[in-house]
Amino acid sequence: MNRLTLGRMAVLAAALGFSTAHAASIVTSTGATINASTMGANDTIDAFIVTYRDGTAERSNANAVEQNIGVAVTRAKLDAASQKATPSNAVSVQWKRKLGIGADVVHTSRKLSRNEAVALMQQIAADPAVAHVEPDVRMHIVKDIAASTVKPDAVGTSTPNDPYFSYQWHMRPGTGTVETIGTDTTGYANYGGSNASAAWLNYDGTGVVVAEIDTGVTQHPDLNLALANAGYDFITAAATSGRATDGRVPGGWDTGDWTTAAMNCGIANSSWHGTHVFGTIAAVTNNGVGVTGVAPGSQVMPLRALGHCGGATSDIADAITWASGGGGAQHAGEPQSRAGDQHEPWRSWHLRGDGCFR
Repeated sequence: MNRLTLGRMAVLAAALGFSTAHAASIVTSTGATINASTMGANDTIDAFIVTYRDGTAERSNANAVEQNIGVAVTRAKLDAASQKATPSNAVSVQWKRKLGIGADVVHTSRKLSRNEAVALMQQIAADPAVAHVEPDVRMHIVKDIAASTVKPDAVGTSTPNDPYFSYQWHMRPGTGTVETIGTDTTGYANYGGSNASAAWLNYDGTGVVVAEIDTGVTQHPDLNLALANAGYDFITAAATSGRATDGRVPGGWDTGDWTTAAMNCGIANSSWHGTHVFGTIAAVTNNGVGVTGVAPGSQVMPLRALGHCGGATSDIADAITWASGGGGAQHAGEPQSRAGDQHEPWRSWHLRGDGCFR
């Protein structure tokens, strides 16, 4: 791919359709913050994101992380000694990896209830070395409103010749013009149009690359997929990615986010949501196919962070970090920079073949 400057890696749209609650973090007596707002009342959690303060042993030592969080498990009364009556409920901790932002991901040996997770986070945050802790929850796409069957409609010469552009009222000026669209029998005033079509005479996003963090992208005749292979699949767990083994792979392709009853996700079958959002951003315009995008001249870099049963906060965070040109050491002891690396200048860090930052 062509080398692109960071300035060209502008984000045109916040295309993350994630649904989660938002609330202020709790500040503990040690000055650490706990964010439990992303957990629902009935959620179960088996992973946590812990940020240690600069200069602490845990910041660069995975064994120290495991040891200290093991102590927190004991204080939270989740250890084997405290769970004698039900030994299967005893919790152990395993360090998994370090995020691009420097935080650590740890997994518990079983899923914890919300109350157990909060109790454990309170004990983790009691360690003066800890700056922040939160559950590594799963984010999910927001379901789109099912569209009714559409029929091609003629368009004027002053508008793109894409057959479904006439249905894209949201691209036109929000002047209150009454429009009858598709099978409508009553006209409605368009007060919600973005007026994007007025900008296309002079600005269409040419030269801009948009990082889209979603379910990835599929083959589609109305999309410019030139950067699809240059994207990345950030999903770590095989159960979420659908691959045979854990780990990340190059390419931003959507291989499906279908679910089964056995997965116990409560989420609908494959949504191909990333392809939908890709088209909203940059569907090819005036090509006589489909619809038009908000910035049809731009290119989209698809990053897959959502798969079966959604996507982990930690994977999403790494995707955001990578897309924005940031990064950090993946494993303890790795250098914070690599002089002489020959990689795209718009992304100051990139991923090794094993999916780790460098």
